[in-house]
Order: sequence, then structure tokens, then C-alpha cells
Amino acid sequence: WNEAYSWSNVNCCVHNVVVGKLWIEQLGTMEIKNHSNGYRAILDFKEASSSQEANKVFGIVENDEKKVRYRLFGKWNEFLKCASEEDYQLCMQQKHVNESMSSHDRNSKKLFSKLNSFKMPSFLGVNIQDDLVGTSELKSLSLNEDADISSDIKSALLWKCKERPAYSSKVNIYLFVQNLLNNTRD
Repeated sequence: WNEAYSWSNVNCCVHNVVVGKLWIEQLGTMEIKNHSNGYRAILDFKEASSSQEANKVFGIVENDEKKVRYRLFGKWNEFLKCASEEDYQLCMQQKHVNESMSSHDRNSKKLFSKLNSFKMPSFLGVNIQDDLVGTSELKSLSLNEDADISSDIKSALLWKCKERPAYSSKVNIYLFVQNLLNNTRD
């Protein structure tokens, strides 16, 4: 393909070295540049400030004119997905519409509950709290609460981590490497 890439590394932080459960965190910004066509990716590895943010990575892919072409998202220890900028913007617009509709719906329900509290015979035959707008359909279109990107957005899976074999906790990789280094062939 005749392509040359350069990239910057992110920081790797090892937590609980002395006491507690050992875990690794990748954080910071990584830039990957394709020198043959000028495209570059900028990935932001989020700091694990909460369990929901742990291992998340978000990024963009720009062309040589600095126009965003793709959005990248996922978890660095599980998967990485890619969506076109058009699909991402459409998803964000839909999220904004859903949020404004849900806040309008909450305000309407408060008003309707006040009106329902009045004892007027003309209101007795009508239940004005019925879902006339179809807000249940709007809620199904909304984005996941714990993610910035919806699982419904049209995206391509770029990478997925292979699961560990069931016996992996019993294997000591150092013994394997030690045997390779110490066994000399005559």
C-alpha cells in the first residue's frame, strides 16, 4: 500500500502497585498521521474519573484539508468503531431534538397535573395526561444514557479484542519464554 505512518504514544498509568487490585489505564491524546495522503487521526483516551468513563476513547479522522471525515469511539481494551461525520452529525441532531422534546414533555406534564388537580366537570371526561405526542417513540430513539455515541448510529467495527482462553489464568508466560531462552540447540 506504500503508506508511512507516525504516531505519538499516550501515557500508561499502573494503579495500585503496592496495595489493592492492579490495573492499567491509558490516558492522553494520540495523533496518528498518514504521510502519504495527509490524513490524520486524533484519539483522546479518557481518564478513568468514574467507572463509566474508564477505558473510553474518542477521536476524529481528518483529511489533508483539516475537514473531519470520520468519528472514532470505543474502549481501548474492548473495541473501536468508526462512523462517518454525516452519520455522527445526524445522530447528534436527533439527540438534541429528543432532549428538547423530553424537557418540553416534562414541563407539559407538570402543567397538566396542575390542571388535573382542579375539580371541574368539563375536565372529568378527558384524561389530559395521555401520551398524545408519542413520547415513548421519542425515548426509544434517544441515545444511551452512559454513552456519548448511540449504539444505533451506523458504524463499522474496526477492531475487537479477542477474549482470553478459559485456561489463561493458569498459564505462566514467563515459564514459556524462559524455556525458549534456556533451551539451546546443539
